[in-house]
Amino acid sequence: ALRYSNVYGPRQDPHGEGGVVAIFSSRLLERAPLTVFGDGEQTRDYVYVGDVVAANMVVSDLELGPVGTALDERAYNVGTGEETSVNALAEEVMAAGEREVAVHNAAARPGELRHSSLDSSKLKQAGWAPAMPLRDGLRRTLDHIEEEGTNR
Repeated sequence: ALRYSNVYGPRQDPHGEGGVVAIFSSRLLERAPLTVFGDGEQTRDYVYVGDVVAANMVVSDLELGPVGTALDERAYNVGTGEETSVNALAEEVMAAGEREVAVHNAAARPGELRHSSLDSSKLKQAGWAPAMPLRDGLRRTLDHIEEEGTNR
C-alpha cells in the first residue's frame, strides 16, 4: 500500500474543492485573488506527481512483507516530509508564475487538519527520494494549466 501526501501537478483539476495548487494556479492565471481559509498557517506536504510515479515504480519491484503483518509494516508513505503553509504556498505560486494577486482570507473550514506531512524514510531506504523542488513543480503546473486553457 502507498499512502500519498498532497499530490499536485499537471492535469490536476482546478475546478472544485480539492487541489489547492491547481486552484491557486488557475486563479493566478486569471489574475484573480487567491482565497486562503483561516489564518493560512495550516501546513501540508506537497509532492509532485512525477515523484509519486517514481515511488510507485520503486515499490512495484519490492517484495511484500509477510502475510499477517500490520498494514503500517507493509505500507509506504509518499511525501517530501516538508511542511508548507497555505500562506507560503500562495507566495510560491505567485513567484513561480512571476506575478502577484491579492490574497483574501475566509473563515476557517470546520474540522480542517492543522498540520500534515509524511515520513517517507522507509521508501527512501528502498531507493526513492522526491526530486522535484516545489517551485519547479508549481511552474510546470502553471504552464500546463495555461497551455490547456483549463483555468477558464
